[in-house]
Amino acid sequence: MRFSDIPGLAEVKTLLIDAVKSNHSAHAQLFAGAKGALNLPMALAYATYLHCENKGDDACGTCSACSKNAKFVHPDTHFVFPLSNVKGDKDEERFKADILKSWRSFLLEQPFGGLDDWTNFYGGEDKLALISREESREIIKTLSLKPFESRNKVMIIWQPELMHPSAANGILKILEEPAPHTFFILVTNAADKLLPTIISRTQSDTVPLRHDAAVEAWVTHNRAVDSNRARRIVP
Repeated sequence: MRFSDIPGLAEVKTLLIDAVKSNHSAHAQLFAGAKGALNLPMALAYATYLHCENKGDDACGTCSACSKNAKFVHPDTHFVFPLSNVKGDKDEERFKADILKSWRSFLLEQPFGGLDDWTNFYGGEDKLALISREESREIIKTLSLKPFESRNKVMIIWQPELMHPSAANGILKILEEPAPHTFFILVTNAADKLLPTIISRTQSDTVPLRHDAAVEAWVTHNRAVDSNRARRIVP
C-alpha cells in the first residue's frame, strides 16, 4: 500500500510525508477517523513510506521493502488487531500463524474494509472481538528485538479502543519511551473510548471521511474491479 493507492486526502498525506522528510515524525501517532474513514490504509501507506529505500513524494513501490509491504510481509512491520475467541483446537503457534495469514489476505482483498468485514472474513461473526491482555506482552517482546531489515520498526495497532484495559495499560511505558526508530501507529474509529493516558502519549492525525461514491469510483477505476465488487470492498 502506497499513498497513491488511497483516493484523495492529500493534506493528510503531505503532513505525514513532510514529517518523515524533516525527521520530525512522532514516535507514536493516533490515526483517528469515523467508521468508514481510510485511516487503516493511511497507516499501511505510512509504514511503507517509513521503510522505503528510495522514498520521494511517495514510496518508490519497487525496492525490496516496498515489494514486501505490498504483500504485508515486511518483517519490521507488525500488526495488532482485535479477534474473537475462534482458536478452537489449534495450538497457540499454529493459530497465530493462521490468523496472521488471514489478516494479510484480508488486507489484500479488502484494503478499505472495516471491523465487521474483518470478523466476517475470519469467521468471527456474532462474537465480541477484542485485543487481549496478552497482546501488551507480545508488543513489548516484539519491539525489544532489533529490526531485521529496515532502519525503522513499525507497530500498527488497529482498533485500540477494543484493547483489554490491562493491555492498554501495559503499553503505556513503551508508548512513552520506545526504542530508537520505533513507530507506533494506533488506528481508531472511536478515539473517545481510548484511555486519556494513551491519547496524551500520541500525536493525533485526523483522517476525514471520503464519500462512498468517490471511493467506489476510485476502486473501480484504479483496481479494475466491477461496480458490484467495489461496493463490497468499500465499507
